[in-house]
Amino acid sequence: MKMKKVWLCLLGALLLADCFASGIDDSNKLNRRAEQLQESNPDSAIYLAQLALTTIEQDDHLEKGNSYWNLAQAYLYKHDYHSALIYGLRGIELFQETDTTAIHQELLTTLAWTFYDMGNPTRAYPYHKKALVVAEKRNDIYNQIRYTNALGLDATSEKQHEKALKYFQDAKTLMLQHGSRFPHLEATIEVNMGIVYVELGKWELAEQHLLRALEVSEGRVSLLIECYTYMSKVKLTSGDTEAARDYLSKAETLTKQTSYSFVLLEFFKTKYQFEEQQGNYELAFKALDEYEKLYAKVHNRNIQSVMNYLLQVHEEKIKDSKLIIEKNKELRNKSITIGVFILMLSLLLVGILIYRNKVKNEKELLRQQLLEAQLEQTKQEKDELTYALDYKTKKLEELALSISERNEIVEAMRSQVKNTQSHEIKKGWKLLISLIQRSEGTKSFSEELVNDFMIRLNKAFPNLTDKDTSLIIDIRNNLTSKEIADKYHIEVKSVEMSRYRLRKKLGLTKSQQLKEFIMEI
Repeated sequence: MKMKKVWLCLLGALLLADCFASGIDDSNKLNRRAEQLQESNPDSAIYLAQLALTTIEQDDHLEKGNSYWNLAQAYLYKHDYHSALIYGLRGIELFQETDTTAIHQELLTTLAWTFYDMGNPTRAYPYHKKALVVAEKRNDIYNQIRYTNALGLDATSEKQHEKALKYFQDAKTLMLQHGSRFPHLEATIEVNMGIVYVELGKWELAEQHLLRALEVSEGRVSLLIECYTYMSKVKLTSGDTEAARDYLSKAETLTKQTSYSFVLLEFFKTKYQFEEQQGNYELAFKALDEYEKLYAKVHNRNIQSVMNYLLQVHEEKIKDSKLIIEKNKELRNKSITIGVFILMLSLLLVGILIYRNKVKNEKELLRQQLLEAQLEQTKQEKDELTYALDYKTKKLEELALSISERNEIVEAMRSQVKNTQSHEIKKGWKLLISLIQRSEGTKSFSEELVNDFMIRLNKAFPNLTDKDTSLIIDIRNNLTSKEIADKYHIEVKSVEMSRYRLRKKLGLTKSQQLKEFIMEI
């Protein structure tokens, strides 16, 4: 570790000497050199950016922002998210939110990617969105495409696949509308769409976009590794093991040429899963070992400390805002305070009066509603009693008529029986008279039950016809369809059709039995 620090110091000294030997003696040139080293040698980029900060004029916020951006970007490549956020936020504080300078745009982007790499696309999204707005104001087509694509990546991480595909398609449309050719951007968008389709399990569409990405990739190493890795997944799902192995081999030959950890993470994870599936446990173990090393490198930062820092910054801003508000309150004119107090008191009094009047009106309305409800209930009960009385009167009239007719028949038969000399006829006549007398009590009791049932039936279903009522009585008396048909001298099919129509009038569902429903009325 000590030797490594010594080598870094020597490298920094050599770079500094090179800078001065080349005439790089101001902050602008130091920052440009730091920008070139951000990915390949982030430690040297950090050294040069910090050196540039010592030479910047106090009011040169653009160059300061450039240095902070170099520092934030270099720390991001080192996966030191805490430091990246610190310098990114310091840089953002130098600019107004409406600022349209390129460095403000880049700082917004770096903060977005920092949150994204931390696994927090929700916080990355607004920074990518702000960067896109700045790019649109600058008419910067290249970065408009970049940031639209980045918004698609944010949505992909949130598993919002349809939203992600729309952003990627918007980025492609933007490229076509302006007749711009950025092959590496096109390849990036295509591979991102391929990844989304892989996650959706739409393998044919995934393969189309990944192959298109390979066509326009211009040999970019990280992009090729990503394409080959996901193509191996596509081939593996179709059962083409050899093609999957071939794509993984192609990706593996390029792994030493890039330090982009997230691409390598996906490759080693896929390699491990493939070799384990094929039973090559030694190769699987090696891939898993590389994956774990990379994972530890990417995720070994104390993310909680980053969030604590953000909370601390946010709380400090809140405290500052509160102090400003308190000072403003102290400086307010007393007359304004008194005026506000009087206004508030007046509003309060008006509110109390309105509330009291509202309560009074509500009570009166409630009283009227209760009276109306009572009147309605009384009317309903009166109507029910009137209906029951009319119904019973009608039935009594029918019964009286029936009894009268029966008596006439009995009297006619009685005179004929008197004139006969047959002992058997007279014996049968006495039996008939006995049965009639016995049925009087039973009939009066059963008719009372039927009458009560009819009252309930007509109240529940006032639109039923006499035919419907007769059918209901027969069903209630346990008559089958055949027995009902015999009773009225009609076909069984006609009875079934009448039952079907009756079910519809009663509003029965398929699961409800007609007889059970009638018995419950």
